[in-house]
Formats: sequence, C-alpha cells, structure tokens
Amino acid sequence: MNNSKEFRGTEPIGKLLCFAVPSVIAQIVNMLYNIVDRIYIGHIPGSGSLALTGVGVCLPDHHGGPCLRGLRVGSPAVHRERRSLWEKDDMDSGRRRFSAGCFTVQIIASAILTAVLLLFGRSMLLTFGASENTIGYAVDYMRVFTLSERSLSR
Repeated sequence: MNNSKEFRGTEPIGKLLCFAVPSVIAQIVNMLYNIVDRIYIGHIPGSGSLALTGVGVCLPDHHGGPCLRGLRVGSPAVHRERRSLWEKDDMDSGRRRFSAGCFTVQIIASAILTAVLLLFGRSMLLTFGASENTIGYAVDYMRVFTLSERSLSR
C-alpha cells in the first residue's frame, strides 16, 4: 500500500480489510473475557450457581451501555470522518472539531452512565430479574464491571 492517504479511495476492498483486524481482535477478547469470567464464577464452591445467575442479570448493562454510547455518539463521528475521507478533505477543521466534540460527549456520557449505575444499579438489577438470593452477587459484579469498563471508556 502507498504511504500517502490516497490508498483509502483507490485500493481494492480486500487490501483494506486489514484495518478491520484490530476491531475483530477486540471483539474476540471481550467475548473471551465473558466466557472465562463465567467459568471461574461457576466453579466457586457452594455459591457458584447463585453468583453465576447474578452475573447473568448484569448482561443488559454489560452489553447495552457501550452499544448505546457507540450508536448515539460514535456513529455520527464515523460517518462524518468517512465522508470527509471520501471527499479527500483531510484538512477540514470542522471535521476535527466535530470529532473532538463527539469524544467529549462520549466521556460525559460515560460519566453520567457510571453515576446512574452506581446510584440506581440495585433497583435496575431487580427490574432485570435479580432475586433476593442473587442481588448481592449482581450488585458486586455490576459495581466492579461498571467502574473498570467506564474507566476504560470504550
């Protein structure tokens, strides 16, 4: 491929698919994280099945939060970037301001979502189907996951 940015509009799609590899690897790592997490939790002596149920109740937060932020904030930035690259307008300061604004909104949305989950997480988990037996495990898992995932701010 060329060193210039010209290749994005001229190279065949097959050669450009190498840019999708990091995204695919990230999705595989996320999936493996969930699988390994559940394997370890399921083998806890005595309370493994209750803890596993508590973790399962957290799935709407686990998958829903990043999806909502990505669709509502990331998609417009990606479309604007793609259009600007198609038009070969690399020096567009409006595009750069728009991307910076989307990044800022992403950080703010992460902070708000973290606060909401920490304040109202227990009642949300009960709404998602947690029972009195599993709510302790679900709240603990949700707090740890919320603080670690939101601090990384996917």
